Amino acid sequence: MMEADMGGAPGDAEAEADMEDDDPTATTSGLGAHVDLNTAASILANGGQSVDDQHQELQQGLAHHQPQPPAQMGVSHLQAAGQSMDPSLVQTTQQLAIESGYNNLNIESALAKRLAREPGQRHATQRRPEQALNLGRRSNVEALFAHIAGEPARVPCKNCHKGHGPWVSCIIVDGQMCGSCANCWFNASGARCSFHGT
Repeated sequence: MMEADMGGAPGDAEAEADMEDDDPTATTSGLGAHVDLNTAASILANGGQSVDDQHQELQQGLAHHQPQPPAQMGVSHLQAAGQSMDPSLVQTTQQLAIESGYNNLNIESALAKRLAREPGQRHATQRRPEQALNLGRRSNVEALFAHIAGEPARVPCKNCHKGHGPWVSCIIVDGQMCGSCANCWFNASGARCSFHGT
């Protein structure tokens, strides 16, 4: 450009200016390297961070963050949040029962077999962890699986409200167990549930 100021040919200055635009190492407006419009738009849209900076932050975040498996967060919670999930990551009710410490389950009834394959919603947390539950009974395995696969009651039944039943939550499975919650269904006591027959 100095040649144009010194009386060089006018075409030389334009050609030199064009060459600067094509040079990827040329600095423009203090940005350092040449930035095309798509990259500039991406940087502006992302709060001033380049795609490389975002990628690096994401990698660092993933290295320090241990995501919670979908089954532990609750499948219904993910669905309510509008998050999609990889079906291969969702644990079945039977898998969550085993993770909760319930091994050697005798799955005989049609309800237990169906619930065992359902996506698990939560781990089974006992009110009294030291208590050994009798899972040799069909109804008790059904109750365990219902507790893991079912949905929380809007308002706990009277017995759950009083702290009865093996698990900490009042969980129901729509259209199953005569309307009783899993806690009341345990030990074939479904008739005592205030939801029974509803």
